[in-house]
Amino acid sequence: MRYREFAINIPINIRFGDNGEISVDTDSPEKDNEIMVPPLQQKIELAKAGLGKQSKVASELLQDEILDETTDQED
Repeated sequence: MRYREFAINIPINIRFGDNGEISVDTDSPEKDNEIMVPPLQQKIELAKAGLGKQSKVASELLQDEILDETTDQED
């Protein structure tokens, strides 16, 4: 692939203050703490967790998601 084939979109906010200050931040700060792990690495991390190793990635993968109360549940 050549460099012309890549498109990178980075959402940022640029704010100009009254006193001339410039502040730059990302669009969604809650996404800064996400751990991005490819599927094969997830499998390895889960195998390690099964053997007793504790890691941040394994704890994120094994964390139960909170279901929204508005979703329909099958009986």
